[in-house]
Amino acid sequence: MELAALAEKFRHFGAVEAVGSSELYSDLALRVAECPELLRVVANAPPTQPPPNLLFAAVQSILMKDDRGIRAGDDAATAFELLRTTVLDRTPEIERILCTRLVQTNEVRRSIYLYAALAWICRLIPERRIALIEIGASAGLNLRLDHYEYRFNDGPPFGCIGSRVRISSELKGSNRPPTTVASDEIVARIGIDLNPIDIDNPEEVDWLRALIWPEHEERRALLERAIAFRAPVPVEMIAGDGVELLTPILGRIPPDTVPIVFHTHVANQLSAESKRTLLDEIDRQGESRNIAHLHNNIEPSLYASVFVGSKRIDTPLANVDGHARWVEWLAAE
Repeated sequence: MELAALAEKFRHFGAVEAVGSSELYSDLALRVAECPELLRVVANAPPTQPPPNLLFAAVQSILMKDDRGIRAGDDAATAFELLRTTVLDRTPEIERILCTRLVQTNEVRRSIYLYAALAWICRLIPERRIALIEIGASAGLNLRLDHYEYRFNDGPPFGCIGSRVRISSELKGSNRPPTTVASDEIVARIGIDLNPIDIDNPEEVDWLRALIWPEHEERRALLERAIAFRAPVPVEMIAGDGVELLTPILGRIPPDTVPIVFHTHVANQLSAESKRTLLDEIDRQGESRNIAHLHNNIEPSLYASVFVGSKRIDTPLANVDGHARWVEWLAAE
């Protein structure tokens, strides 16, 4: 990637994406944008990955091994110097991480809006058996979404009441989402990822930790609880390209079972051609079977396309924060 284009990505991250969420990463991104020696190292990373997230996680993963890190409350200038010296002193190691790792944050809090969306979709389909298929599943923690407890604002809990994994989020607006999914309706859970994370592998789990932004202690604690929790359900993880593998995987799903294909923030790493291929395949499948596609980062909102009897129902379900700190439900009852 040309340095000017790369610098612009860091500026956008610093001025837009991280503002209000991580002031430290916002400041660091703007500083990296003005540092050609750092940009030259990052330029070797795959173009499909978001460069700021990948660089910061690479640095954090190295520092964590020495019981160090860029942490909330650090002085920005001091943190930048630590980042710069780490990258320049350990360039080969940084480049190896940049070229082999992926930005695959398993944001467990997103399960709260996925669960509500699943409840909404289940109202439309006549079948009582569904198969969850997640593209970009990371460690597959969101495929266990029916085994977590949820709460919006100060409202009543829903989901798996009493679960050790409890997730809360702010609900904006006047609409309330449906909140009932029967666990026994989910008969298959399949996650596809270019590099599935094994939560029994400490090095893999450390990478998930490194991806969390410094100020986000609540996200970090939630990840730890979800990793420690062993939900009593099998999850099949498959390594590979989710768009390429989708057709054969759908071919395995029995006719009496509705596949619900979903992904949260993986679409921003797909090419325009891959997005089109994915959407076309969902349309093709919908001609002969009931199927649903739930996604972010293609339409402006969390969006569902549900095929029932070859009829396609398109619905913008919710506006959501990237880390699910808030949800604005859009769909009517």
